[in-house]
Amino acid sequence: MNRRTFLRAGVALSCGLAGCLDSIRPPTSSSSDGLSCPSTVPRIENADFEGEFEMRCNAPTESETEPSDTALAPDSRSVSLPDAEIAFTLTNRRDRYFNANFYRWELQKRVDGEWYATVPTRAAANAGSSLAPDESHTWSVSVTNDNLGTPVEPVTADESLSLRALGGGTYAFLVVGSYGRRGQSPQENQPIIAYAAPFTLSGDALQLVPTNTVRDVTRDGNAVTVTVGGADSNGSVTVTKRPETDPSDDAVSAAYVTESVYGVPALRNALAHFEDGVEAVTVRDDDLFGTPLYRGLTFAYEGTVYEVTDRSL
Repeated sequence: MNRRTFLRAGVALSCGLAGCLDSIRPPTSSSSDGLSCPSTVPRIENADFEGEFEMRCNAPTESETEPSDTALAPDSRSVSLPDAEIAFTLTNRRDRYFNANFYRWELQKRVDGEWYATVPTRAAANAGSSLAPDESHTWSVSVTNDNLGTPVEPVTADESLSLRALGGGTYAFLVVGSYGRRGQSPQENQPIIAYAAPFTLSGDALQLVPTNTVRDVTRDGNAVTVTVGGADSNGSVTVTKRPETDPSDDAVSAAYVTESVYGVPALRNALAHFEDGVEAVTVRDDDLFGTPLYRGLTFAYEGTVYEVTDRSL
């Protein structure tokens, strides 16, 4: 598996308390045209899972016939902003229970041939679900980009999903689990199976803007300080531009698209203030607990490499 993962050591913390936005750059799919699927799931990589893994992609075909095996089926292959609605139904067509955590669905976006995690989710570790043979479960998704200044919170839902801050493009909705006796942990059985359904979201590209919680912005030469909340904020994180580093360098441990940046408010407020001539941005904020930005992390965004050069709580 591709080991370019994002905060592997902190996955349990970020998923359970601060919301889960796993590995930011999963491997590309095997197809370069049409509606294809990712080839892996970030949280499987982050767990260093060494067992058997399968990706089941329900890509569109010329004749959309009823599948004979379990599949994740969208009710549409294309929806449009500003108010988009789409539903995904998983039907168990096997003779054993499909065990999963239905709060731990994933939404990935394809950009330049690679797939990126987008929406952060939050779920308790014991929020398991068992889908009996011949039963179905549906996730109804609505997308709107109103009030983009409001910070994007992790989504806690297993049926009605209200999403914000998604631009136009190709996406895939995914659900991960395995087959066994009712109530078994998915890790107890192999293979781990990811069911995926790609679709197109038509609309404008998502623009990066800071959150409306920013209270003050000051610039001193090539450095900017962004204060979120009160003026006496003690926590801080500093992001520094590294233009000499190529985004494809193995030392670059993560890559973001704008949709994934929105899921990390401190990073969003940093990147949104890299105007011309700015080399470093410090975000002062007391609400950094669980933020997946550790000192020394290097990442790419829109062709430029950045490094987290300082962090304090």
